[in-house]
Parts: sequence; C-alpha cells; structure tokens
Amino acid sequence: MTTKWRKARRSENNPNCVELNNTLDHVRDSKNATGPALHGDLPALVRAVRAGRVNAPPMSTADHGC
Repeated sequence: MTTKWRKARRSENNPNCVELNNTLDHVRDSKNATGPALHGDLPALVRAVRAGRVNAPPMSTADHGC
C-alpha cells in the first residue's frame, strides 16, 4: 500500500505544520517530507487530549496557524 500524506485544509498556506498519513499512525514535519516520521496511535492521542488527560502549556494566538 502506498502511503499518502495529508495536511489540514486550514494550514494549506502555512509550511510550519505536520502531516498525517492515510492510516493515522504516522505524523511528519511538512517542511521535511523525506525526513523521519513519528509513529504512534494518533487517534488515541486525540482522545486523551479531548478528555483532558494530556497536560500542555496554553497556546499563544501565534501558534494557531495549523
């Protein structure tokens, strides 16, 4: 199977974002398409964030581009 990568529609004009592969188990830097990809259970990560189980510093308004 060929891996296909996608970037969020809201970040099309912003090169400083990440891309997800078609199976949602890898993420990579959109500026470095040939570089390494982070492997993980991304749907589980999203569920944990939504449930408040992941602590992170508040984002500034400048960080909302992606």
